[in-house]
Amino acid sequence: MTRPHSQTWASRIEPHVREYVQAVASESVAPIRQDVSSVLTSMTANDLKLEASMAELKAKMNVIEELLKLPSYKVAKLLELADKD
Repeated sequence: MTRPHSQTWASRIEPHVREYVQAVASESVAPIRQDVSSVLTSMTANDLKLEASMAELKAKMNVIEELLKLPSYKVAKLLELADKD
C-alpha cells in the first residue's frame, strides 16, 4: 500500500483508489521524466564539449603569448621553417 501525502488523502480516499490514481499519474509522468533526463544528458555532453574547446583555445592563446615574447628574428626563423614544410 502506498503512503498518503496528506491526512485528507489518507482518510477520505480508499487505499485501492489511491494506488490506482498514483499508478495512472506515474504512467503519465514517465515519458516526461525520460525526456527531461535526455535533455539533461545532452546538456551535460554539450557542456563537456564546450569545456574541452575552451581548454584547447586557452592552450592556443598560451602558445601565441609565448610567440609574442620571442624576439622578431626568432619569429622570422620559425616562419621560415614553417614555410619549408
